[in-house]
Amino acid sequence: MIYPFFSQFLLQFKCEVFETFH
Repeated sequence: MIYPFFSQFLLQFKCEVFETFH
């Protein structure tokens, strides 16, 4: 399944967005 990879991608994307907004 591709769900774990997608989940990790979302997590990294969220982290990057969070750092950008901070």
